[in-house]
Amino acid sequence: MLLFAHEGWQRNQQRPARVQSLREAVSHWIAPSLIVAFAVLVSVPEVTFVERILTLTLLTTLTGIYGWLRQERSWLVTAFVLFLLLLHGWPPLWVPFSQALLLLPWYALLLAGLSWLSLRAYDTVRQRTIIQSTHSDSSDSIKRDQTQLTLLATLLSEAWQVIATLAVLEWSLHAGFLYHSLVTIGHPQWFLGTSDAFAALGAATLLLTLGFRQVRETRQAVWLYAMLIFAGAIGLYLRLLLVGLAPASVWDTTVMMVVTYGLFILYRWTQAEPLLYAVMVLPLFTLLTVPLQLVSPHASLTFLTTSVLYFLVHQETNRSLPLYLAFVAFNAATYLWVPDWATRYDAVQMYVIPATLSVLVLLHLHREDVPSHILNSARLAAMSVLYACATYDVFQQESLAVFATMVALSLTGIFVGIALRTRAFLYSGTAFLVLNVLGQLLVHMPEHKLGRAIVLLALGAALTGISVWFSWQREQILQRIRIFRADLETWA
Repeated sequence: MLLFAHEGWQRNQQRPARVQSLREAVSHWIAPSLIVAFAVLVSVPEVTFVERILTLTLLTTLTGIYGWLRQERSWLVTAFVLFLLLLHGWPPLWVPFSQALLLLPWYALLLAGLSWLSLRAYDTVRQRTIIQSTHSDSSDSIKRDQTQLTLLATLLSEAWQVIATLAVLEWSLHAGFLYHSLVTIGHPQWFLGTSDAFAALGAATLLLTLGFRQVRETRQAVWLYAMLIFAGAIGLYLRLLLVGLAPASVWDTTVMMVVTYGLFILYRWTQAEPLLYAVMVLPLFTLLTVPLQLVSPHASLTFLTTSVLYFLVHQETNRSLPLYLAFVAFNAATYLWVPDWATRYDAVQMYVIPATLSVLVLLHLHREDVPSHILNSARLAAMSVLYACATYDVFQQESLAVFATMVALSLTGIFVGIALRTRAFLYSGTAFLVLNVLGQLLVHMPEHKLGRAIVLLALGAALTGISVWFSWQREQILQRIRIFRADLETWA
């Protein structure tokens, strides 16, 4: 009896070893079997489409179970890829292959929703992983659970990003197909009518909110850039839906400028650098919607709005580039009208006044950064060009208005020079005022030009009055002149 009992115990001890060896033998055949099954599924033409879908479903399930039991990442990734193929494979059971492209918005909507579910699952698993990591128990079961949760969290973290990227690609393909349809046949092609457009917009909304969630959670600039680019693509898609391939109009310009100002307000609130770069770049794309032609209220108003925007950006950031762009945009808005003004009034100075004023303002704003001798030379050169063109107009025309404009410019330069304590404005204004007055006296007084004579007589009367007043206040004025001359040495 003892002998039989001992032999039975030996057989019981050998049975688990045989079972283990059988399991290992079977496990070696699982991977080749799945690979062969997938190869047959793809290569054998006699298999019907329904049979392919059923087989693919079975392969996906078995691959996922096998990968999870063995905790192998490669098999789980394979199961994920097969699952994506299965998602894209079942709709053609009811839809002809010739209309497969029409399903793109629905594919995008499906994947966008799936990406949100995957992200929520990832958040849940990550929280459970954190809880498990703080558990004091270090038993084998707890360690195994932690390992499984870590692997699942890693896979879900990668899965939702892949699904979201695939959804964006399919949405973009749908938008490209819509544009191609408008170009070739003149109207969009739909599978279920306007429901396709709503599906595409729903997918775009889910993806945009997903990007906004990542921006808020990660604070990474790459997500904000991606969201801004995708939002721009959505805007183009909406335009294709609403007006098709119609030429750009004032409404396109208005929408883009409103969006740009909205981004600037958002930048002031968040101080996010990508938003600032978007605000700097978007006006350049706005110019694509503007008819670049002379005497265009649409174009000039756009340039003025852009100039104000860049100036506000300069005020907010204190950077030089927005200020330069503001002056460039302002001059562009002005020079759209300058040729018409110059032709109407026959005045050369119209071409140089905007540019000269811009240069003078920029020099004044950067007066602390530029050496004084270069600053004075640049100011004097700019004022000389302005006064020279104005003087040319005075001697080319007999219009009293042109002469009065020259006198006003000279006096303005003198007053600004005194107010800002700048010698270049004072000297150039005085020199050209004297030159023009003497020139007009020599040229027009013998011809008895009444209008110019009145202006010159008014100037003479003013000078006479100044002389009389000077004689009354001689001592006080001389004292002030001495103080003024001493103070003049300190002027810029």
